Amino acid sequence: MDNPWLKLRDAEPFLLDGEREQIGRFNALNAGSPDLQVQTQLLPEPFFGDPDAAVYALCLNPGYSPGDDSWHRNVGFVNAIRQSHAHERRDRPHYYLDPGFADSPGARWWRRKCRWLIDDCGIEALSRNLFCVELFPYHSRKYKPLPRTLSPNGLPESSDYAAHLVADAIRGGKLIVQMRSATRWSSLVPQLRSHERVCRLANPRNVALSPRNLDRYSEVVAAIRRRG
Repeated sequence: MDNPWLKLRDAEPFLLDGEREQIGRFNALNAGSPDLQVQTQLLPEPFFGDPDAAVYALCLNPGYSPGDDSWHRNVGFVNAIRQSHAHERRDRPHYYLDPGFADSPGARWWRRKCRWLIDDCGIEALSRNLFCVELFPYHSRKYKPLPRTLSPNGLPESSDYAAHLVADAIRGGKLIVQMRSATRWSSLVPQLRSHERVCRLANPRNVALSPRNLDRYSEVVAAIRRRG
């Protein structure tokens, strides 16, 4: 399947051409709800990490905090996102685990949620072996699916590529960590329902990847250490 993110425009609004009207209408419908607005001044982050990683993490959508705006004007950070869009980032592919971006809001969030894996596997190995896929690729403070008038499944068409990546991982027998929105992910990728290597959280509202919260934690650690 062709990667749609190779065609992302180089200027605001940072939306795929086929989704500009759809997202624009969504924002107009939610004009009175700032938390739901898609932040089109930020580069989308549909996935990050190496798709050859040992472990996949299924997330919901990139969040938004005021500090993100300055980072999305940082040349190094923008290059990292663009490399990730093309699956070409080789040095610390999970760029939120790159020390150069450690002060970004996303890095602080990911390091907090992954601190046990960092301790047990090392940050370099984790960066190479944790590939994160977002259900919805665009930034907002809070997630809301697109209404049926704009999309039958509540998602933009580009989410089909996310589904393609996850389906490939399932065929490869990879560990899949279900971090957010298990029902929506299973609807998008039905193979998840029968995949034997899905890891779930005891408390899905707390997406910490800790030994207590993540079942099969030891398997995740072993898979990351094995790939190194």
